[in-house]
Amino acid sequence: MTLDEFEKQLTDVIGRPTDLRPFVCEASPLDCDVFIVGYNPATTMEGDWWRFWKPGYGYQKSDWFSEYLAQRGDVSKTRAKIQEIVQALPNVRVLEANIDARPSPKKSVYPKPVTKPFDFLLSVCRPKVVIAHGTDAVGHLQSWKPKGTLIECKHFIYIGRERTAEILVETRGALNHALQERFVNRLYLSLLNGNFIRDGDVGVALSAADAARTISDLQIEQLLGEWDWRTRLCAAWFIGLSRRTHFVSRIGALLEGDTGYDRQGYCVALGLIGTEECARHLQLYLQSSEEVDHQDWAIGALTHIRGTPPPEFPDPRLWRDGIFGKITAFLQHHRLIA
Repeated sequence: MTLDEFEKQLTDVIGRPTDLRPFVCEASPLDCDVFIVGYNPATTMEGDWWRFWKPGYGYQKSDWFSEYLAQRGDVSKTRAKIQEIVQALPNVRVLEANIDARPSPKKSVYPKPVTKPFDFLLSVCRPKVVIAHGTDAVGHLQSWKPKGTLIECKHFIYIGRERTAEILVETRGALNHALQERFVNRLYLSLLNGNFIRDGDVGVALSAADAARTISDLQIEQLLGEWDWRTRLCAAWFIGLSRRTHFVSRIGALLEGDTGYDRQGYCVALGLIGTEECARHLQLYLQSSEEVDHQDWAIGALTHIRGTPPPEFPDPRLWRDGIFGKITAFLQHHRLIA
């Protein structure tokens, strides 16, 4: 579903203009991996909810929050807890919603929830994790459990520091598991040492290229942030295959600082992106020590960029017949790189 399609369908569900408060998030709700869900909004705000929606971008939570403070004057206990959790997940897109989008200061005003807007959100956004606070929200989401990770807790006004810390640990763990299941576990052994080249496995190359097209920058940041060579190896391959030049300085720093199999991926990323900045990172890495990990990968990547091998590494076995040359030839043959 595109963001334009989402906007049209949501309009059909809640109307336009509307005094309902179906959700808030920053940017596209379709990119939100985490939902925070309560019963219903406790603060009634004047004005149309849609005024903070920007076509092609999504919802502008920052502008909404400024208006929230202007109208309310302070932050509710529930809102404070939501903000605490969101701020503790800096590289995660979070959508804040309620099972009933009708605002009221007390639940007794709407004792029977109307959940159609929320059920629509849940079905089209497909979050990986839902943090449900309060008995009603927890109960409503029981049927969703098989589709993701449901974190259940008391209403946020009763949640202290210890439970908040537990919720954050559970959330990060569930997100990492979901991300690795989707992008890492089925690929890392084939990418390691270029094993898919030895096996002639075109399917792996196609899967890696597809993952590189679909993974977001935020998801790549999450993979690179893990102290695990498997996640970093795959993230670097995705960066290289999709030629995300804005990651070059980060990859260069990781190449010089990390130790392990993930360095293979950093060489692939720099070699495939192929800018002069990439070449400088590879050259610095090769000059950093007489014995560097995966030297042939770095030499092959540098040779691929500059067209000739580094003069200090004239042995053609290190670059002409090395693994990086075989990888680029394989990818070019199957039209996965230019």
